[in-house]
Amino acid sequence: TILPLSILSVTQHFLPVDHVLNKQAGEGHIYQVIHGIVRTTGTFSFASGYSYYLMFICPLIYALLIGGETKDMNFIMIIAIVLAFLIAVTTSGSRLIISFSAVMLIPLILSYITVRQHRYHIFFVILLLLLSIYIVNNFFLIAIDVTTQRFLNPGGDQTMFERMLEISFGTKEAWLNLSVIGEGIGKGSNPARIFLSFFEESDFIFGETEAKKILKEGGILGVIFVFAKFMSLFFLIQAYQFKKITKSSLPFIYWFYIVLNFSLVSYSSQITAHAFSYLALSIGLILLREKFLYKPSKETKNYI
Repeated sequence: TILPLSILSVTQHFLPVDHVLNKQAGEGHIYQVIHGIVRTTGTFSFASGYSYYLMFICPLIYALLIGGETKDMNFIMIIAIVLAFLIAVTTSGSRLIISFSAVMLIPLILSYITVRQHRYHIFFVILLLLLSIYIVNNFFLIAIDVTTQRFLNPGGDQTMFERMLEISFGTKEAWLNLSVIGEGIGKGSNPARIFLSFFEESDFIFGETEAKKILKEGGILGVIFVFAKFMSLFFLIQAYQFKKITKSSLPFIYWFYIVLNFSLVSYSSQITAHAFSYLALSIGLILLREKFLYKPSKETKNYI
């Protein structure tokens, strides 16, 4: 799906803000990175949904760069898919997806370092990276410039570290005003708009960040839920150990994504984020299904 969506993303990026392809669901048009340049949405209603989609496919795209995971795929198709993904990220105008894609390079690099069979593909990755830089630098300079402005002028007085702490653990205000039973689980979610009328006054009645909303909705249960998501770190460790046995890096890369995803996105309130998050969780568990069934042979143990 990334091939047609990347074409649509590039088209939206170069079209005027008031073009029909840049019309938002309902009234008005989609958000702008800066005046005159839109945040692309692909086939999604809002820019956030498109960002969650790109995050969802990111580990799968990176897995294509590891030869052992793509034995039956056409070489040209791999190049086309990876380039389409990088162009879609570049033209998205989203700081979240650009930062996320950069951080997701960590498990990819670790896979090259720790699995001997994967090291032979590092030259292919370097060539692909150089090709990507050439294409982006020559055809998408506007996207680079406006995104750079967003990073340099994020708005507000927060540093990136402070912002990440709020996203993961909630705001200071949410903790100081924490109630035992909370305001009601699900009260701040998008589906609740059907039944509750006060959404007309504000789109973020409990705060824009996911952790703050969960704390205000659930109270003590919200606290448990905020910290329970870090149980995914256990499965990330299991995936890393599994990688050393099977020489397959996909579970490790994918669980790295799941940990980041549950730390950053609005998985309990935004419908698209909810769908991608729990679909990813299901895929992650499937990838580890052999973890407790796999018994390495003596030769494999000696090799390790």
